Amino acid sequence: MKKESKILYLPSLQGRQNKANNEMDDAGRTRGHGHHREMLTLKQETSDHHTLVDIANVAEEKEWSEEQLNETIENILSLLQEDDEQAKYYEVAVLLRDSFKHRYPSTTVFTALFMWVNYAFEIQPRVHKPSVMVAAMDYLFSTLDEGEAVSQQEIARRYDVSVAQLARRSQALVAYIETFLSKLNGDLSQSTSEANKIILEDDGYDEREHEIGLSHHAFSKVLPSERLNYILNHMLNDEDIDTVDDVHTDAWQEVFNQKVASLLNSGAIDQYEPKTRRQKAQMLLYDAWEAPTPREQKRLAKKALEIYPDAADAYVIFAEHANSLKKAHDYYLKGVQAGERDLGPEFFREKRGEFWGWIETRPYMRALAGYAETLYYMGRPEEAIKTYEAMLDLNPNDNQGVRYPLITAYLELEQYAKANRLLQRYIEDSAFYHFNRILIEYHLHGFTFKLKFKKLLTRAHQQNPYVIPYLLEEVLLPDVFPELMSDGDENEAIIYAMEHMHLWHEEEVLMEWLEETYMTLRK
Repeated sequence: MKKESKILYLPSLQGRQNKANNEMDDAGRTRGHGHHREMLTLKQETSDHHTLVDIANVAEEKEWSEEQLNETIENILSLLQEDDEQAKYYEVAVLLRDSFKHRYPSTTVFTALFMWVNYAFEIQPRVHKPSVMVAAMDYLFSTLDEGEAVSQQEIARRYDVSVAQLARRSQALVAYIETFLSKLNGDLSQSTSEANKIILEDDGYDEREHEIGLSHHAFSKVLPSERLNYILNHMLNDEDIDTVDDVHTDAWQEVFNQKVASLLNSGAIDQYEPKTRRQKAQMLLYDAWEAPTPREQKRLAKKALEIYPDAADAYVIFAEHANSLKKAHDYYLKGVQAGERDLGPEFFREKRGEFWGWIETRPYMRALAGYAETLYYMGRPEEAIKTYEAMLDLNPNDNQGVRYPLITAYLELEQYAKANRLLQRYIEDSAFYHFNRILIEYHLHGFTFKLKFKKLLTRAHQQNPYVIPYLLEEVLLPDVFPELMSDGDENEAIIYAMEHMHLWHEEEVLMEWLEETYMTLRK
């Protein structure tokens, strides 16, 4: 792989850098040009390193003086200052420099700006409040400090931002940095033809390590009932009982129910012997999902792949235990590709619109859901949206709940009309429906009578009275997602606030209205 010798990925920014070089005064050319060239080759020279600390160490190894480091920092800032369309990115950079220089060495300030400029122009994030992004960078770098760890609450207070905003931005930064460092290392995804090889090798997973912290996507988990349904489906098919086409007839339904009851009561389920390699692999994978340790789950997943290379659930299991976001993404992608080969194009054409109703689609749909989520956290929301939309096209009933991350992505990308159509497609009595309805109404129409007269907020508050205190930060959010929730309970409020608080806090006028209106609702 040919490595580019510039600090930023985009060619247009290299042009800005050249312009900045050309405009240096004669003294600057003499004193700093050689050092500036060293900065431009930093990306190439960090290709053998693996952490943010190592990026900073490159500067230390070169023994750059404090003056040279400060000059480099100002040069980085100049790249942003020239772009009037990205004024917010420059604001973040200046605030980052001013905040960091009093607490971190110059090498850390340089590293933070190096990462921010790359992140800003590659991902192009929306920045409403620069202090939120700086707080996230500060929290990230504080975790690398050898001193005492600083909590998110402390960082949030320091910058006068919410913990939820800080957590959201930090999560996105960590995801990007993992990808960024992989690019520096030339660690690209292996080709599809190597799909099995990557699994059959040890990826260095240590059970003492924590797994990657994706959201609570319950749709990646397998319920015990799925194994039973899988076995029943194949046993009934073996006896030529059509389990789908004729369910509308009462006579068939009665015969079907009698046969299922007979299989369950006879103990035949426990004696089930898979006949094909595909069935044998899937039964192993159901064992893997129920295995007590990650090591045992991976062992069974490897064994399943040896039996049937297109067993998508094996890749999902490896993704669930990946120790980096990029590895999880690669495994999910391989699972998607395996599922497509396994099912075949004709199956997709015939079963589109009723996909989840066919038990053999579940591993593929799990891989697809995980793939979409990793795309989102890697800073590729447009691709995540397309994947979620494709999932709803295959399965309009949305048994996996992908409408929830999809509507959040729509809102973040300001695609409010799409968000509204999706919301109206899945009308439900949940906090996600009622509170997102308020966000969409505000963005599409402003303060309409529905908002001014508290109609929507009153209904939302009646459905779940716990949400607004979390949005207003009268009650602090816990550090982890609840495992279970029900409509109207506090866990639902926590999960909604964790995933959407940043969307509310970006709108100061809306938050002022929420606080004032909530006071009247409490009376």
